[in-house]
Amino acid sequence: MKILPFLLTISVTSCMSYNKLLKKAASVCDSVFYHEYVTSVVWMRTEPEDITLFLQHFHGSAVIVPLDYQNMKAVSELNKATGFKQTVLFAVSVEEFILFITTLNLDLIVPIRMVLVLTTQLTDLAMITKEAWKHDLAEIIIISKDENEEIRLTTYFPYKNGICGDYTPHSISNEKELFPEKFKNLHGCPIKVTLLNFLPYVGLQKVNGTITFIFGIDGSVFILLIKELNAIMDIVSSTDHGGMGVFVNGSWKGSFGDIVRREADIFAPAGIITQKRFSVAQMSHTYETLNIHWCAPPRREIYAWAKVLLPFLTNITPFLVLAFSVFVITIVLVKRSKLHGIKSNKNVFLQSFMIFLGQGVKFETKSSVINSFFVAWLWFCLVVRIAYQGDLVNGLQKKIYEPPFESVEQALQELDGYGGTELFREYYAGSPIADNYQVIKIGDLPRYIRDVIAGKRFLIATDILMHQYAKKFQILQEPLTHSPTCLFMRPGWPVSRRVDVIIIRAIEAGLVQKIIYDFHYTVRLRRHEKEEETGTRPLGMSTMFACYYGLILLWIFSFVIFLFEVLYYNWKHKIAYVKRKRNKLFKFHH
Repeated sequence: MKILPFLLTISVTSCMSYNKLLKKAASVCDSVFYHEYVTSVVWMRTEPEDITLFLQHFHGSAVIVPLDYQNMKAVSELNKATGFKQTVLFAVSVEEFILFITTLNLDLIVPIRMVLVLTTQLTDLAMITKEAWKHDLAEIIIISKDENEEIRLTTYFPYKNGICGDYTPHSISNEKELFPEKFKNLHGCPIKVTLLNFLPYVGLQKVNGTITFIFGIDGSVFILLIKELNAIMDIVSSTDHGGMGVFVNGSWKGSFGDIVRREADIFAPAGIITQKRFSVAQMSHTYETLNIHWCAPPRREIYAWAKVLLPFLTNITPFLVLAFSVFVITIVLVKRSKLHGIKSNKNVFLQSFMIFLGQGVKFETKSSVINSFFVAWLWFCLVVRIAYQGDLVNGLQKKIYEPPFESVEQALQELDGYGGTELFREYYAGSPIADNYQVIKIGDLPRYIRDVIAGKRFLIATDILMHQYAKKFQILQEPLTHSPTCLFMRPGWPVSRRVDVIIIRAIEAGLVQKIIYDFHYTVRLRRHEKEEETGTRPLGMSTMFACYYGLILLWIFSFVIFLFEVLYYNWKHKIAYVKRKRNKLFKFHH
């Protein structure tokens, strides 16, 4: 009879202790989880009544997920529906935890926070923390009972005391900070990275196959990130093995595929955000926007022979015409007036124009007014010729270009081909443009850009930053896209949140903008030095031909004037001859 009260006392004590464990779990979840998000409550062999008791004390919204040992499809289905951003897992053994985290890790993209409630007494918590670190679960709180039936809160610190991947369990003494920062200092531990040499974003300097220096816009941001994490780089790949990465035949290729397959933790340079990339990898905060345009070769020079006319194709040309007209009209009016008694058969227009061309003309008359006008006109033409000669030197340096392309369709019709990286073809999926789109590898892109700059009749889709310091492309006005870029990280990588914090702080402090500005300044400085080295260039043959074209044109014009003068003289002479003959006949009859 004495045994029954004893067993009853033990049962009541155990029940009270167990209820205390559940209430503690609810209290912890209330303090660390965000109530605006759904909390997933997961269990396998735990009694449903215990879950009900937990939910009675938990104040957040929850989705209950009872799992079957033999069927774990619910994990994948719920992950697609609501996710496991904050999860409470009730487990009676280590195997239940391993099974759940292994299944979840197959579809996990963003790291989760978990409160693990051990409903049975387990002494080997190191096995749990080891599996948690193996499956990228760093934000975990283990709630359990020790030998004395006391409730313990346990976690682990992967980089504490300079030990890389340390999964030793540590009791949480400060319950005000249940999820402390664990990746503020990696203590020189390695991070697996994939790099791609893609200027001007990432440049790799190698000596005997070993990377000794990383530069470029994204390269400098990446180095800043590594230093802030106090980590070292374990470079998984630094060669082009498929470009930035595209989705082909159900799998990812290239450098982006390294992080999707979890062979690398982070990838540089920054990549354009797309729906497919977003669904399979983590992203940092965006810190740059790429302006993608269709770019055509520079406009070709046309009408080189007309360069000698460029000085007259200015705003002062109407003034010259007006001055010439006023002068001719004034001289004609003065000659026709009877105040000066001048009779002249010479053509004022031809005389004025010959003076303008610098030809010898005898213009002296008995009228001081007309002489003064002709002297003024002579000086005026002298000033105009000097100004023309000065403008001619600048005019010979100028060029007349063919009209720019108004649209992509027009460029596609007039050029020999078009293309770009594989990513940009996705923007035209299902359209005729995608059919003849030529895919260019990342390594071949600089060569294509140089060829197009040199005049290759090819339309290329690229970021305008790629060429804004070289000879200008013909940039089509309608952009292909304006896309933000970010650093991509492998699914589930627990350091991603710290990376995002560093990027945001670097942006707010202006460090990213300074890196971009310094890079632009360096390139401009190098370009300026290069231009100073080249100095002035001699006139090309096309320019020389333009001079001769102008000279021949003036010869032809002078010859036309000569013919006009001859014909005019013959006409006047014929009229005079007819008059003389008529006068003789008239005198003869009288």
